[in-house]
Amino acid sequence: MDNQHPTESAKDKAARKARRQYRQRADRALVEHGVSALLKVRQSVIADHMRNRHITRPVTYADALRWQTGEAPAPVWMTELINQVRGRREEMGGVFKQVGQKLLNGSRIGGRLEETAATDLAFKAARDLCLSGGSVTWLSDLDLAALTWAGIDPEDTGSWPFEIPEGLMPTKGLTEKLTAPLGPDLEHIITVSIDGRVSGSSAVRVRADLSCDIELPGLMSRLEREVAAGATGGVVLRTIDDSRTYLLRPGRGIPYTMVRGWFFHDRLFEARTGAEMSRIMYTDAETGEAVNPDPSADCEGSWEFNLP
Repeated sequence: MDNQHPTESAKDKAARKARRQYRQRADRALVEHGVSALLKVRQSVIADHMRNRHITRPVTYADALRWQTGEAPAPVWMTELINQVRGRREEMGGVFKQVGQKLLNGSRIGGRLEETAATDLAFKAARDLCLSGGSVTWLSDLDLAALTWAGIDPEDTGSWPFEIPEGLMPTKGLTEKLTAPLGPDLEHIITVSIDGRVSGSSAVRVRADLSCDIELPGLMSRLEREVAAGATGGVVLRTIDDSRTYLLRPGRGIPYTMVRGWFFHDRLFEARTGAEMSRIMYTDAETGEAVNPDPSADCEGSWEFNLP
C-alpha cells in the first residue's frame, strides 16, 4: 500500500504504518483468529460493527462455531451484521452477473456499482495475465472482455498497466523435461514442494510441438532457481487422462489422473516408482498411518532426467 502515497515522507509513511498496525491489533483484541473465515465476514467489519454498538466482549472462535452449528443463537447484533453482509454480497453477485453479460455483449457499463464490478473483473484478468507471463491461454472470454473494457490489449504490451517481472517469465526447460515424454496435447498439474513445504501448483498444457503453456511460470522459474541452488524437495506431476472417466455417481464423472513424482537434491532429480508414489500419496505425513487411496488416480513410475 505504501506505493499509493508516493509523495509522503518517510516519517508520514511510518506513522501511517503504525496506525494500521494499531488498528489491526485492536481488531484482533475484539475478534479472535478464525472467526472471519467461519462467519465469512471480515475481521475489521465485525470489529467496526462491535464498536458502533459498544460491544466490548470479544468474539471467540468457540462462540462463532456454536453460532454456525446452531448450538447457540447468535446475538442480535451479529445476526444483523451477517444479514447485512449477505444482502450486500447477493446484491453485488447480481451486479457482477449483469456486468459480465454486458461486457460479453459489448454493452455500455453505467453507474458506480457496475463500474466497480467491471473494474474488479478487469483487475483480476490483468493479474492473471501478469502471473501467466503474458499468456492468454488461461483467460476466459469474460476476462478478455473485461480487459478490452479497461483498454488493455493482451497482444499489445504497451497497453498493459504493468510490467511482468523477470521472475514471472517462462523458463520452460524443466517443465518440458517433466512433461515431454508423455507426448503432445495433454494437460498436467505440477505441484512443487521445497524444503518440506508445498510452494504451489501450476496447470500446464503441452502443445503439438511439445512446447508448454504454463499457468504460473513464476512457480516453475522459482523451482529451477531453487534446484540450481541445491535445495531439497519434490515434484508431483498429475496428468489428466480424458480417455477414462471415474463415475462419482450416475450421470457425473471426472477424468482419471496419472500421478508421477520426483525427489530432488544436490541439483539431481530422482524418479519415483509407482509403488513409492502410492506410499507417499496415501500415508498420513504426521501419523504414518495409511489413508484411503483416490480411486480416480493411478500412480505410475517416472523417468530419469538431468538439468542442463
